[in-house]
Amino acid sequence: MSTSGPTRWGWLAAVTVVYVAAGKLGLHFAFVHASATAVWPPTGIGLAALLLLGPRVWPAIAVGAFLVNVTTAGSVATSLAIATGNTLEALIGARLVERVAGGRHAFDRARHVFSFAVAIVPGVLVSATIGVGSLALAGFAARARLPAIWATWTLGDLTGALIFAPLLILWATDRRPPGWRERWIELAALTLAVIVLAQVIFGEWSSVGLGRYPLAFLSIPPLLWAALRFGRREAATAVVLLTGIALRGTLQGSGPFSGLPPTESLMVTQAFAATMALMALVVAALASSREREATRLQAIIDRIPVMITMYQPDVRVLRLNHEFERLTGWSAGAARGVDLMECCYPDPAYRARVRAYMDSLREGWQDIALTTKDGRVIETSWSNVRLPDDTRIGIGLDVSERRRVESERERARAEAEAASRTKDEFFAMLGHELRNPLGAISTALHVIEICGPLDERSVEARAIIGRQVSHLVRLVDDLLDVTRLTTGKIALTLRPVDLTTVARRASAAAAASGSARAIECRTQEPVWIEADETRLEQILANLLSNALKFTPSDGRVVVSVTTDGAHAVLSVEDNGVGIPADLQPRVFDLFVQGQSGLHRREPGLGVGLTLVKRLVELHHGRIEVASEGLGRGSVFTAHFPAVEPPGAARPTEPTVVRAEARRRRVVVIEDNDDARQMLRHLLERSGHEVHEAAEGFSGLERALTLAPDAVVVDIGLPGLDGYAIARQLRAAGRPGVLLVAVTGYGQPADRLRSSAAGFDAHLTKPIDPRALEALLANHPLDRGRAGR
Repeated sequence: MSTSGPTRWGWLAAVTVVYVAAGKLGLHFAFVHASATAVWPPTGIGLAALLLLGPRVWPAIAVGAFLVNVTTAGSVATSLAIATGNTLEALIGARLVERVAGGRHAFDRARHVFSFAVAIVPGVLVSATIGVGSLALAGFAARARLPAIWATWTLGDLTGALIFAPLLILWATDRRPPGWRERWIELAALTLAVIVLAQVIFGEWSSVGLGRYPLAFLSIPPLLWAALRFGRREAATAVVLLTGIALRGTLQGSGPFSGLPPTESLMVTQAFAATMALMALVVAALASSREREATRLQAIIDRIPVMITMYQPDVRVLRLNHEFERLTGWSAGAARGVDLMECCYPDPAYRARVRAYMDSLREGWQDIALTTKDGRVIETSWSNVRLPDDTRIGIGLDVSERRRVESERERARAEAEAASRTKDEFFAMLGHELRNPLGAISTALHVIEICGPLDERSVEARAIIGRQVSHLVRLVDDLLDVTRLTTGKIALTLRPVDLTTVARRASAAAAASGSARAIECRTQEPVWIEADETRLEQILANLLSNALKFTPSDGRVVVSVTTDGAHAVLSVEDNGVGIPADLQPRVFDLFVQGQSGLHRREPGLGVGLTLVKRLVELHHGRIEVASEGLGRGSVFTAHFPAVEPPGAARPTEPTVVRAEARRRRVVVIEDNDDARQMLRHLLERSGHEVHEAAEGFSGLERALTLAPDAVVVDIGLPGLDGYAIARQLRAAGRPGVLLVAVTGYGQPADRLRSSAAGFDAHLTKPIDPRALEALLANHPLDRGRAGR
């Protein structure tokens, strides 16, 4: 309550007026003495005023009590004494209620209701003792009547506190129950039931015979109805309504308590009303506590990020949490109106298995496919718990993400195993592909050794060695090119290239390779694209090699170059074995071949078409394959962006003027004995003077001592590597010496490193003898050594 201003005075005046009116009503039932009655609502009014408005409202209670008594009976002195007792009653009762019963929240819990009933007793005893004592001292009450007056006074104050204080406090603080507007019909039925039963039990509606039976207990069911269905406020209101009808009927001589003298019948009626009030308030508090606990439980389980369901043994839903509603779409209210088991598990057989699991209450988790409200199926995992009252609790997890991760992990494992198998198959195939030419070379060398160098079979053997070495070089180059492409280390040198010319040249080279298959090149006019000519030839060579490989000896291969709008179109068509439909989407994948294993008909590593696709894409083009199936041939078609023909005539290739063949002094530094010996024989056969070294330091010493025309150096040498040798030779002032690097590394970065170290040329193994001979022939002689 406000401590100052009009609001405070308004509340004080209101309390005084209500107190006086209630006091006058209560004294209307004063049969034992004019100042003592078994019906005294002001006790409850004063107690409620102090608990709701605070202790500063006590003057209104004192004034109201004084006015009630001074205008009824006794003297001013007795009225002051009685007012003092009533005021102390309210103050003591309010203080004790706040200490032991929760103050204005005394009716929230059942134990607080009992504490409230106990807490008001001391104040009631004080009020009755002071009031009766003042009447006795002033001579307004006979000594013989004092016990009856005191008992009536005490009972009236006690019942007034138990019946009217809860009514006022609960109407001031208690919230309306949720959904009360939707239950107005039930509320009206409850009110009617209380009135009708009260009239039947206590009022004039009771018949002469029925009214004399002890049927007061029939008033209990509607009070329980009010307490359990509507709450504390409605229960307190029903008690007051029942009390009013019971008092009126009892005074009129109706009901089970009317056969006693008026004072005693009122006291019994009030005792009955107080008992009903205590019972109703306890039950309502229990129901309220249960509702609060249920709300608190719902709030807790709604915050738990797993699905939680509470259900009875017959699987009727008691409670669902927010996570269950979020995942399935079913709220608790909607689930109670349907057969949730049937909705979540539409298949009867599967539903029976789920129900069996729920009834078994096995420990651990069970994976269950659950159908949501909108028809989706989600993967869940559940664990069930049974409470002592046989209520079941299900705890569920959405394992869709876990299943997805497991599926991805399984797929990754399968892919890893497939990759491992592919790797194993590739290495087996690589060993097979390398051993075939090596076996042919070994056999050919043996034939030459047996037959002698002049035998015609030796000539054929030497040709076989040449072809197989070329095949080995091509295999190694393909592997290296795939590695460069996958790591992005191939750089193209782009310039305008006539695709028609390249196609004719590649077709001619393929035809000259000795293939019995007919190769036809269908081109008309020049078609220009921006390309790296070397790589473009590699594309055509691989496509032609693939077509020839899978075309029978009497078949044909057609190469054509056309235009399609802004694109140049290159196609290689054959009438060979064709490509199965299931293989066509993977034909450009690495290591993929139509046949694998020991019985495949054609050699190869399965990298040629991968190279083709990557190289075409590097030229900003695309390639596709078409085949009508096995035995129907195939067509590979590449599309490149076309460009305008160059304006000026293409420069002619520079003519290399071969210097007059002269004898050169060459130092060969190579740690591989066989390679070094063969290189010495090759150079000596060409008429050169050759000196050897098997490691870096001795090789550098020979190169510095002999003053050679050329030094052929292997990069990977023991002791001192080739780069260090080149740098020291250049530092020694030998600019005219031809330095040739020989290595198995042919990346652009490797060539740049060789050039930076001082090498004039970079040859990759195996060395092309013609390239080395050309370098020696075209390098100018040192004038100081001319004529040697």
